[in-house]
Amino acid sequence: MKHYLKFKDTIDSLINNSDNYIIFNDGKAIKYNINDDILINVDEIAERSIKRSDMEEDIIANSKFCVSVDFLSDVDLKLIYLNDEEKNITFFFNIKKDKNVRITNLYVDFECSTNTLVEYNVEEGAMLTVCDFASLNTNINEYVNYYLNEKSNL
Repeated sequence: MKHYLKFKDTIDSLINNSDNYIIFNDGKAIKYNINDDILINVDEIAERSIKRSDMEEDIIANSKFCVSVDFLSDVDLKLIYLNDEEKNITFFFNIKKDKNVRITNLYVDFECSTNTLVEYNVEEGAMLTVCDFASLNTNINEYVNYYLNEKSNL
């Protein structure tokens, strides 16, 4: 949480009062402005019948928890990431059927090298737009998987 305090002014400059956002520190949602149709869950890694690389399996095995975010309505959302000490972090984003979601990922600062696994599940007829911006002095090994269902768009 020390990074949030250190970069609070920078973070405040990235968001407007009307923005939908979630601020993650060490993989945990510490502050957010979202509607009730965006659900944040912290739980164990969901078992999926997909083949992952050895590195992805290693990230899952060494993550303390998994954050999943379910999008039940159309939204434009900023996700702001800080990291004090976590070496492995997992995020699962689920875009529900026929929803239009725009995610802007803002990587502000990481204190240590980190492995992240990010998975996007885009259900039938949904549209996902992702923009990434980073200003980091450390390494982030990011493994990103997109699972597109029928008639979905990325």
